Amino acid sequence: MSRYPITSLETLKAGGHYSMVGGPFGSKLVSRDYVDEGVPVIRGGNLPPGSRFSFDDLVFVTEEKVATDLFGNLAYPGDVVVTQRGTLGQVGLIPDDGPYQRFVVSQSQMKLTVDRSKADPLFVYYALASPTGQQEIRSRAITAGVPHINLALFQQLQVPLPPFLTQRKIGAILSAYDDLIENDNRRIGVLEEMGQRIYREWFVDFRYPGYENVPLVDSELGPIPEGWHAATLGDLVDVNAKTIRAVDTGEEIEYIDIAAVTRGVVSQTRRMLLGDAPGRARRRVADGDIIWSTVRPNLRAYALLLSPGCDCVVSTGFAVLSPRRASFAYVYALTTTDEFVEYLVGRTTGSAYPAITPSVFQGAPAIVPPTNVLQAFADAAEPLMRFASQVALQAANLRTTRDLLLPRLISGEVDVTNLDIALPEAAA
Repeated sequence: MSRYPITSLETLKAGGHYSMVGGPFGSKLVSRDYVDEGVPVIRGGNLPPGSRFSFDDLVFVTEEKVATDLFGNLAYPGDVVVTQRGTLGQVGLIPDDGPYQRFVVSQSQMKLTVDRSKADPLFVYYALASPTGQQEIRSRAITAGVPHINLALFQQLQVPLPPFLTQRKIGAILSAYDDLIENDNRRIGVLEEMGQRIYREWFVDFRYPGYENVPLVDSELGPIPEGWHAATLGDLVDVNAKTIRAVDTGEEIEYIDIAAVTRGVVSQTRRMLLGDAPGRARRRVADGDIIWSTVRPNLRAYALLLSPGCDCVVSTGFAVLSPRRASFAYVYALTTTDEFVEYLVGRTTGSAYPAITPSVFQGAPAIVPPTNVLQAFADAAEPLMRFASQVALQAANLRTTRDLLLPRLISGEVDVTNLDIALPEAAA
């Protein structure tokens, strides 16, 4: 129950609080229109769960294309973007300090431009991202065929309407958490990039300690240093060695679902009884295991799990790679390269849900260096990865706190009206 007045988006629109625009129709925007640079296009992948916006994997259209066909589908910093077809519930907020000044929304998205003198874009974003906002979106969706919601249905959504200053305070509190989480994610990215650079220098360019006195010799994988040999990933790891049945033993576990994992980050885990975990079977994971989603590998849903004594169980949609003859640092660096991802993508089957089997991981090509080189790499890279794991845990704790606060702030259960909160300068 909200302590604030509840109103519809349609009423707010009539009051001038916002305007709304959908994506282009039909053939006005298709994949062959995409180019390497120009005006970026916002797609579902740019609205990841638990984050306001992602600049990863942007595609672009030319200025000429915008002027000819897409001028009415532009979005700008401060606009709220919502998915209207496909993965309903995706909500994003284009940051004011991003590298682009305008965007095109794709056919599957729509955008709200908020009048910042009447409503706060941050509050609108969090209201739609809250559990109540998500339920409102799903309850009004058309589920026949591809789930979708049109502009008319979306405007029927009921949202709370606190006083404008209260909206800004709520937005400031929640965005402070998100800013800390984003900062942690950037730190994780830097640490992982450092590990990848060492990996590429040693095991792709073969500039490892002592390389000067070791000649290259031919192998089935091309020239490699003498004393190294070509193998498969299955020679280095066990794949899915700890699959267990769904049994109700009363044991509590931390469950990791595919939706919670992206590019090395586990955004959340769920504490539950083993018998209540989704699916017919589960896979246990241990410290140093790598998990890789077997569905749509191009999305790079993978993570390195570093938690001694972890009682974690993951979805059977993951392949679990347990290092056996090499350190987790080497296996993780190997299985997160662009070349490895391309190898997986090239071996998917199925059009609706392109997927790979565990045997694809087992057969992946791998170079095996001598033990002393592997150990030297582990000594250099494992501390970076352990630290990245600690930062990821900090981000997860922040995310949990934010998610607990979000519905309470939006509903007014936690009242900030009389709190003295520093507010950022309002954007124009």
